[in-house]
Amino acid sequence: MHWLALLVSLQQEEIGMDLIATLTGWAEAHRTLILGVGLTFFFLDGLAILVAIIKRRQIEDRLKIHSTSEKVFVVSFFAVAILGISWIIGAVGLLGLGSSLPVFWSAVFFLGTLLSGLGVLLAAVACLSTFVVLGVRLFIERKPLNPVLPGEVNWGGTPVLIIAVAFLVLSTLLAFVSETVSSLAGSSLFIVLPVILVLYPYERTVKALGFKNPQTLWVMKTLPLLVVLVLGNELVYRITERFLGQFPLKELVEQLVSGNPLVMSLNLAIVGPVGEEIFFRGFAYSALRRKYGVKKGILVSALFFGTYHMIPWQIPYAVMAGVILAFVYEKTQSLYPSILFHIINNTVAILGMWM
Repeated sequence: MHWLALLVSLQQEEIGMDLIATLTGWAEAHRTLILGVGLTFFFLDGLAILVAIIKRRQIEDRLKIHSTSEKVFVVSFFAVAILGISWIIGAVGLLGLGSSLPVFWSAVFFLGTLLSGLGVLLAAVACLSTFVVLGVRLFIERKPLNPVLPGEVNWGGTPVLIIAVAFLVLSTLLAFVSETVSSLAGSSLFIVLPVILVLYPYERTVKALGFKNPQTLWVMKTLPLLVVLVLGNELVYRITERFLGQFPLKELVEQLVSGNPLVMSLNLAIVGPVGEEIFFRGFAYSALRRKYGVKKGILVSALFFGTYHMIPWQIPYAVMAGVILAFVYEKTQSLYPSILFHIINNTVAILGMWM
């Protein structure tokens, strides 16, 4: 369950009030942590902007093979991601700390939150505008984006980001209607959109996503990782709580799932894992592996997978799971084992929630 579940909870009065109270209480109990993290991110934002200005020529050279729309889309996408984290931290800090901060730090926090929020707004407008242009080209005109790469995997990173934005936009809009519809739609997008891009603009078969028979020997060798995947969830979460403090994520998710237990449980246990494996391993990791190699591809795809979950208490385990699942996909040369591992892991978690 990712951050959209918490967004949906804000639309439901009882759960939403519980969530706001929980975040407020957590921030009040971890004043030094939230203040330090917030100020650090505000500083890093300023540093990143300064570096981007200084190295703008190098950035332009790296993006010169892309169209203007692609350049704006890629830069604005990462601006939204980076500034968005700072804005969320700042908002939580102001929500929980409020008047307890000294006047100076309160002013700094407020200013940092305001500036990062304005940056997110401007970058989001640019990102969504170019997303529409590129989405029309990919899904309506069915033309590949530059560069068109030779070889089995010939899509680059921009189509990966296009699908990520499509997921965020549609799932967020549907979250205001129904958590069940939003969750199912998000899982379906991760299945349908990569398949469409592979089959049409890039003229490949679904084998390029990993839908082929696995290497049996490596399936057996990676089986012990399934135990690590399943048992690591609770262990990593408890370790994370030692650093961030306790947070009743499980209880909030239970409240959300209880609205439509059967459909939500099936989605979390089966449909979601299938969609996430197709997108994060079959589509995103394949593109990253081609550009950065196996080791860096696994690490970057795992960080991408962790960021997708957004909830701080969930990110460390999601990154670990991303590493394991990408490794299984790489070694078995098939998507089927990683899908199976993911389904088993989530099914165990769902069963544990209901037992």
